[in-house]
Amino acid sequence: MDEQTSKSTISNFVAKNSELIKKAEKIVIPVLLLGLLLHFLKIKNTEFILILGCSGAAITYFLFAFFVVEIENLGTTGILNSIGFINFIYKLTFFGLSIAALSIISLSFVAFNFTELIIISGLTLTMVLILSAITKVNDRSIIYNTIYYLRIIPTLLILLYLANIKYHWF
Repeated sequence: MDEQTSKSTISNFVAKNSELIKKAEKIVIPVLLLGLLLHFLKIKNTEFILILGCSGAAITYFLFAFFVVEIENLGTTGILNSIGFINFIYKLTFFGLSIAALSIISLSFVAFNFTELIIISGLTLTMVLILSAITKVNDRSIIYNTIYYLRIIPTLLILLYLANIKYHWF
């Protein structure tokens, strides 16, 4: 009897096109950074670059959330080091990054209030940063690598900047 898998359509798409999605991230992140740079330099008529980069990053990170993290020879036990929990943290991270990319669009649209998106993504990314750090200290393995933290920490700094613009903390 044939085994049937219960993967969703998005999971099947991501599994088949994982290399394409990884290449898409390498394209949209520089576009997003270029859009941020042009915005901070106050160059007129370049908002479309920021919108394009943010939209592309949101879609890419949304698709990244459907990757299944493969971990072999996980030597420790406990709920923080279980494969299910690690996959949950990665999914939550990529959903948070996707929401953060959408909230960065608020730099271009002054008329819209993206405060809720900034708060939700900031709290989500802060929570996964703390949980991954606890897991890393507890396990001392390379579950969460440098690339993982290079996605989260700059995003949190940008969100802090957006919150500072909104609430004038500094």
